Amino acid sequence: MDRATHYPIESTEKTGGNPLIAFFVAMVLAWLYLHFFAFKAYVELDIETQAARPDFVKIYWENKEAYFKEENKNRVRINRNQQRYNLFIGDLGESRKLRIDPMEYEGEIKIRRVLISQFGFAPIVLDDEAGLMRLVPTNQLELPVYEGGGLRVKANGNDPQLLLEIKPIKQYWIFPLQHVFSLIAIFGFVWMCHRLAGGVFNRLVFVPTGLLVVLVMVMAMASITGQHVHPDETVHMGAIEYYTQYFLPPPVDSEHI
Repeated sequence: MDRATHYPIESTEKTGGNPLIAFFVAMVLAWLYLHFFAFKAYVELDIETQAARPDFVKIYWENKEAYFKEENKNRVRINRNQQRYNLFIGDLGESRKLRIDPMEYEGEIKIRRVLISQFGFAPIVLDDEAGLMRLVPTNQLELPVYEGGGLRVKANGNDPQLLLEIKPIKQYWIFPLQHVFSLIAIFGFVWMCHRLAGGVFNRLVFVPTGLLVVLVMVMAMASITGQHVHPDETVHMGAIEYYTQYFLPPPVDSEHI
């Protein structure tokens, strides 16, 4: 009996998923990076307060019409058990003035340091008398006094305001390089995941489709949702700041709640 000759059958299944899906996912991630990180300034604040209750420091930045509006604002919760705070604000390239509301009550705080940084710009550092005295009182504030390594700010109303004029200095040799490396890393990571997935994406098409839907929903929510419209939005940053220092939840009667 003759043995049947067996010939290897070439598989028609591709070894990778659709490259267009990977490219689109990479483009979405790149847009999210540029929108939320590349064109945002990062602010570090060193502030001391002895108030018994937590409060908020708010920072407004100018829009193109040179107005301070609520949509151009970010805030951070402060309390007497913490001194260093951080938050993101708008693009330094589009602002020449910042408004800092140091508190929302009649009282006193001490500002020790303000650092504003963004890729592509020289950092703005206010950490001595000459720097901190650039914070000019414009509403419901007594004349600030520099003492003890900080600027003592005393409010006589519930809407005190400080004005800071800035002159961002562009560093062209830094700006494009930082973002190019980040974008290369994003595209490289997505392409690596695409190649490692192999034929899985061909058999489970709903997986990349579902991921794409999730990314689009995240992008839509981040783009069109206004600030401070969710009822629990004000406590998010406070919770993040708390768990950077503590592991267990606070007691029920804690002032952190």
